[in-house]
Amino acid sequence: MQTDFGKTLRALRKQLDYNQTEVSHMMAALNCPATKQSISRWEQGTNLPNAIQFLSLCTIYHVNDVRVVFGANRLPFIHDALNREGREKVEAYAQDLIASGRYVIKANVLIFPKRKIPLYDMPVSAGTGQFLDSSDFEMVETDDPVAQSANFGVRIVGDSMEPEYHEGGIIWIQQQQELEDGEVGIFFLNGDAYLKMLRRTPKKIQLVSLNSEYKPKDVGPYDEFRVFGKVLN
Repeated sequence: MQTDFGKTLRALRKQLDYNQTEVSHMMAALNCPATKQSISRWEQGTNLPNAIQFLSLCTIYHVNDVRVVFGANRLPFIHDALNREGREKVEAYAQDLIASGRYVIKANVLIFPKRKIPLYDMPVSAGTGQFLDSSDFEMVETDDPVAQSANFGVRIVGDSMEPEYHEGGIIWIQQQQELEDGEVGIFFLNGDAYLKMLRRTPKKIQLVSLNSEYKPKDVGPYDEFRVFGKVLN
Protein backbone atom coordinates (compact mmCIF):
# COMPACT_ATOMS: atom_id res chain seq x y z
CA MET A 1 0.00 0.00 0.00
CA GLN A 2 2.90 2.36 0.71
CA THR A 3 4.08 1.97 -2.90
CA ASP A 4 0.57 2.75 -4.20
CA PHE A 5 0.50 5.81 -1.95
CA GLY A 6 3.74 7.06 -3.47
CA LYS A 7 2.52 6.45 -7.01
CA THR A 8 -0.61 8.44 -6.24
CA LEU A 9 1.44 11.37 -4.92
CA ARG A 10 3.60 11.32 -8.04
CA ALA A 11 0.56 11.16 -10.34
CA LEU A 12 -1.06 14.13 -8.58
CA ARG A 13 2.10 16.18 -8.95
CA LYS A 14 2.53 15.27 -12.61
CA GLN A 15 -1.13 16.08 -13.29
CA LEU A 16 -0.49 19.67 -12.18
CA ASP A 17 2.86 19.79 -14.01
CA TYR A 18 4.84 20.58 -10.85
CA ASN A 19 8.39 19.43 -10.27
CA GLN A 20 9.57 18.31 -6.84
CA THR A 21 11.48 21.53 -6.19
CA GLU A 22 8.34 23.58 -6.84
CA VAL A 23 6.35 21.41 -4.43
CA SER A 24 9.08 21.89 -1.81
CA HIS A 25 8.76 25.67 -2.16
CA MET A 26 4.96 25.49 -1.93
CA MET A 27 5.17 23.46 1.27
CA ALA A 28 7.55 26.02 2.77
CA ALA A 29 5.00 28.73 1.92
CA LEU A 30 2.45 26.73 3.93
CA ASN A 31 4.85 26.74 6.92
CA CYS A 32 5.49 23.04 6.44
CA PRO A 33 9.06 22.75 5.09
CA ALA A 34 10.07 19.64 3.16
CA THR A 35 13.11 19.04 1.01
CA LYS A 36 13.06 17.84 -2.59
CA GLN A 37 14.72 14.65 -1.36
CA SER A 38 11.88 14.03 1.13
CA ILE A 39 9.27 14.47 -1.60
CA SER A 40 11.19 12.04 -3.80
CA ARG A 41 11.30 9.42 -1.02
CA TRP A 42 7.54 9.79 -0.45
CA GLU A 43 6.87 9.19 -4.13
CA GLN A 44 9.21 6.20 -4.24
CA GLY A 45 7.42 4.66 -1.26
CA THR A 46 10.56 4.45 0.88
CA ASN A 47 9.17 6.89 3.43
CA LEU A 48 5.88 8.57 4.36
CA PRO A 49 5.05 12.20 5.15
CA ASN A 50 3.75 13.00 8.60
CA ALA A 51 0.13 14.09 9.04
CA ILE A 52 0.79 17.82 8.67
CA GLN A 53 2.93 17.27 5.57
CA PHE A 54 0.25 15.04 4.08
CA LEU A 55 -2.45 17.68 4.60
CA SER A 56 -0.19 20.28 3.00
CA LEU A 57 0.29 18.03 -0.02
CA CYS A 58 -3.48 17.61 -0.28
CA THR A 59 -3.84 21.40 -0.29
CA ILE A 60 -1.21 21.79 -3.01
CA TYR A 61 -2.67 18.99 -5.15
CA HIS A 62 -6.30 20.13 -4.60
CA VAL A 63 -7.33 16.85 -2.98
CA ASN A 64 -10.75 17.33 -1.38
CA ASP A 65 -11.71 13.71 -0.71
CA VAL A 66 -8.76 11.78 0.71
CA ARG A 67 -10.62 8.47 0.83
CA VAL A 68 -11.52 8.65 -2.83
CA VAL A 69 -8.03 9.65 -4.01
CA PHE A 70 -5.92 7.48 -1.68
CA GLY A 71 -8.39 4.81 -0.58
CA ALA A 72 -9.63 1.59 -2.12
CA ASN A 73 -11.86 1.40 -5.17
CA ARG A 74 -15.21 3.10 -4.71
CA LEU A 75 -18.41 1.16 -4.47
CA PRO A 76 -21.07 1.85 -7.11
CA PHE A 77 -22.86 5.07 -6.26
CA ILE A 78 -26.60 4.44 -6.63
CA HIS A 79 -28.02 7.65 -5.18
CA ASP A 80 -28.23 9.27 -8.60
CA ALA A 81 -30.82 6.68 -9.69
CA LEU A 82 -33.09 7.25 -6.68
CA ASN A 83 -35.54 9.94 -5.73
CA ARG A 84 -35.44 11.66 -2.33
CA GLU A 85 -37.52 8.99 -0.57
CA GLY A 86 -35.36 6.22 -2.02
CA ARG A 87 -32.15 7.92 -0.91
CA GLU A 88 -33.53 8.34 2.60
CA LYS A 89 -34.35 4.62 2.78
CA VAL A 90 -30.84 3.72 1.60
CA GLU A 91 -29.29 6.01 4.22
CA ALA A 92 -31.48 4.62 6.98
CA TYR A 93 -30.64 1.04 6.05
CA ALA A 94 -26.92 1.88 5.83
CA GLN A 95 -27.01 3.37 9.33
CA ASP A 96 -28.66 0.19 10.63
CA LEU A 97 -25.91 -1.92 9.06
CA ILE A 98 -23.18 0.28 10.57
CA ALA A 99 -24.84 0.21 14.00
CA SER A 100 -24.90 -3.58 13.94
CA GLY A 101 -21.12 -3.66 13.67
CA ARG A 102 -21.27 -6.74 11.46
CA TYR A 103 -20.71 -5.05 8.11
CA VAL A 104 -18.19 -2.32 8.88
CA ILE A 105 -15.05 -2.33 6.72
CA LYS A 106 -11.78 -1.93 8.51
CA ALA A 107 -10.30 1.09 6.86
CA ASN A 108 -6.76 1.12 5.54
CA VAL A 109 -5.01 3.58 7.80
CA LEU A 110 -1.80 5.30 6.85
CA ILE A 111 0.64 5.24 9.75
CA PHE A 112 2.87 8.27 9.61
CA PRO A 113 6.25 7.43 11.11
CA LYS A 114 7.90 9.90 13.44
CA ARG A 115 11.21 11.28 12.36
CA LYS A 116 14.31 10.44 14.39
CA ILE A 117 16.72 13.28 15.08
CA PRO A 118 19.87 13.66 17.23
CA LEU A 119 19.27 15.43 20.56
CA TYR A 120 22.28 16.94 22.34
CA ASP A 121 22.75 18.13 25.91
CA MET A 122 24.53 21.48 26.07
CA PRO A 123 26.63 20.78 29.21
CA VAL A 124 27.94 17.52 27.76
CA SER A 125 29.01 19.07 24.47
CA ALA A 126 30.31 22.34 25.91
CA GLY A 127 34.07 22.49 26.17
CA THR A 128 34.79 20.02 23.38
CA GLY A 129 34.64 22.41 20.46
CA GLN A 130 33.23 19.54 18.42
CA PHE A 131 29.51 19.93 19.08
CA LEU A 132 28.26 18.03 16.04
CA ASP A 133 31.04 15.44 16.15
CA SER A 134 30.28 14.52 19.75
CA SER A 135 28.88 11.08 20.52
CA ASP A 136 26.99 12.51 23.50
CA PHE A 137 23.54 12.54 21.96
CA GLU A 138 20.43 10.41 21.77
CA MET A 139 18.18 9.72 18.80
CA VAL A 140 14.66 10.89 19.60
CA GLU A 141 11.41 10.51 17.67
CA THR A 142 9.41 13.64 16.89
CA ASP A 143 6.40 14.59 14.82
CA ASP A 144 6.96 18.29 15.50
CA PRO A 145 6.49 20.04 12.10
CA VAL A 146 9.29 22.47 12.94
CA ALA A 147 11.71 19.59 13.32
CA GLN A 148 11.20 18.48 9.73
CA SER A 149 13.76 21.04 8.53
CA ALA A 150 16.05 20.63 11.56
CA ASN A 151 19.31 18.72 11.58
CA PHE A 152 19.50 18.23 15.35
CA GLY A 153 17.94 19.26 18.66
CA VAL A 154 19.39 20.71 21.85
CA ARG A 155 18.06 20.45 25.39
CA ILE A 156 18.21 23.87 27.07
CA VAL A 157 20.14 24.37 30.31
CA GLY A 158 19.95 27.56 32.35
CA ASP A 159 17.72 30.63 32.26
CA SER A 160 19.83 33.02 30.20
CA MET A 161 17.33 32.96 27.33
CA GLU A 162 14.21 33.42 29.44
CA PRO A 163 11.41 34.20 28.86
CA GLU A 164 11.54 32.86 25.29
CA TYR A 165 13.45 29.63 25.92
CA HIS A 166 12.98 27.72 29.16
CA GLU A 167 15.34 25.37 30.97
CA GLY A 168 14.67 21.74 30.11
CA GLY A 169 12.94 22.61 26.86
CA ILE A 170 14.06 21.34 23.47
CA ILE A 171 14.98 23.59 20.57
CA TRP A 172 15.40 22.44 16.98
CA ILE A 173 18.43 23.59 15.03
CA GLN A 174 19.00 24.01 11.31
CA GLN A 175 22.70 23.51 10.74
CA GLN A 176 24.37 26.49 9.05
CA GLN A 177 27.61 28.43 9.41
CA GLU A 178 26.29 32.00 9.13
CA LEU A 179 23.54 33.87 10.99
CA GLU A 180 22.09 37.33 10.50
CA ASP A 181 22.02 40.03 13.15
CA GLY A 182 19.20 39.34 15.62
CA GLU A 183 18.91 35.62 14.89
CA VAL A 184 19.11 33.05 17.69
CA GLY A 185 21.45 30.13 17.33
CA ILE A 186 23.92 27.71 18.85
CA PHE A 187 27.48 29.02 18.98
CA PHE A 188 30.94 27.84 19.99
CA LEU A 189 33.12 30.40 21.76
CA ASN A 190 36.51 29.55 23.27
CA GLY A 191 35.64 26.01 24.32
CA ASP A 192 32.00 26.44 25.31
CA ALA A 193 28.69 26.03 23.47
CA TYR A 194 26.03 28.69 23.93
CA LEU A 195 22.41 29.31 23.05
CA LYS A 196 22.36 33.06 22.33
CA MET A 197 21.13 35.79 20.01
CA LEU A 198 23.71 37.14 17.58
CA ARG A 199 24.30 40.88 17.68
CA ARG A 200 26.46 42.01 14.77
CA THR A 201 27.55 45.62 14.16
CA PRO A 202 30.30 47.05 11.94
CA LYS A 203 32.55 47.28 15.00
CA LYS A 204 31.78 44.19 17.07
CA ILE A 205 30.09 40.82 17.39
CA GLN A 206 28.28 39.86 20.58
CA LEU A 207 26.35 36.86 21.89
CA VAL A 208 23.36 38.31 23.71
CA SER A 209 21.10 36.72 26.33
CA LEU A 210 17.39 37.49 26.32
CA ASN A 211 17.48 37.54 30.11
CA SER A 212 18.67 41.05 31.05
CA GLU A 213 20.47 39.69 34.12
CA TYR A 214 23.17 38.26 31.85
CA LYS A 215 25.74 40.51 30.18
CA PRO A 216 26.52 40.11 26.46
CA LYS A 217 29.59 38.09 25.53
CA ASP A 218 31.95 39.94 23.21
CA VAL A 219 33.59 37.99 20.39
CA GLY A 220 37.12 39.25 19.88
CA PRO A 221 39.24 39.01 16.73
CA TYR A 222 41.41 36.29 18.27
CA ASP A 223 38.63 34.26 19.87
CA GLU A 224 37.80 30.79 18.59
CA PHE A 225 34.26 31.31 17.35
CA ARG A 226 31.91 29.43 15.09
CA VAL A 227 28.21 29.06 14.38
CA PHE A 228 26.64 25.60 14.73
CA GLY A 229 23.16 26.52 13.48
CA LYS A 230 20.02 28.58 13.68
CA VAL A 231 17.18 27.98 16.15
CA LEU A 232 13.94 27.22 14.31
CA ASN A 233 10.78 28.82 15.68
